[in-house]
Amino acid sequence: MRWGFVIVVLAVLASGCTEVAYVRHADQKSITKGPDEENYGRQVDYYLGRAFFSTPPACVMVMPLRSKTLVPKIAAAVEETVGRHLTTRFDRVIDTHRVLVEARRRAHDPANPSDLRRLADALRCDAYAVVDGAGVDSIFAVIWTELSVSLGVAIKRASDGELLWRSRHRARRSDGAVPMSIFGAGAGTITAGRLAGDGDALPSIIDDSVRRMMASLPDVRKF
Repeated sequence: MRWGFVIVVLAVLASGCTEVAYVRHADQKSITKGPDEENYGRQVDYYLGRAFFSTPPACVMVMPLRSKTLVPKIAAAVEETVGRHLTTRFDRVIDTHRVLVEARRRAHDPANPSDLRRLADALRCDAYAVVDGAGVDSIFAVIWTELSVSLGVAIKRASDGELLWRSRHRARRSDGAVPMSIFGAGAGTITAGRLAGDGDALPSIIDDSVRRMMASLPDVRKF
């Protein structure tokens, strides 16, 4: 009975709609709730404040990701991906590595609001991006593998911490097969195992998640 239920669930997941919907929140606090479980992977929630349009940032610093759950390699991948995609929206982006180098050189702590303002003044950068939520989940059920990445990214004004934009999204990728026979079970195990062992899968999912979130952010570059 248990495996029969699992197979039905997997069949529904495999055939589900993959179109991404963008939901704009009028209240910056409501976005922290995120979508219902059934909408994960298909919904991008975002908030875009009036302050963004009154004073669009000319420069964004990417702050270090502070996470107790992500290993350093994955955290670095998130930082790099956020910085890379921000370059498609802003004229000047200062990546995390340079932020840390400049902060150490000036004896500033980016986690301290006063030091952050001083660093922003020194680098002539009027905004900063912070990953305010990050998580990675994996499911391996022999015939089915699912990887998911949940991210939240916010852009704030450096001078006063005013929230300009925030977005949350959870991207998923799965592989496997619903077995109709012994041969089908074998094929499902192979494809599920292939995804589970793919070292490029997680960075690719992170890229998908950040790219979708950035689609809700206006392009203010000056060409």
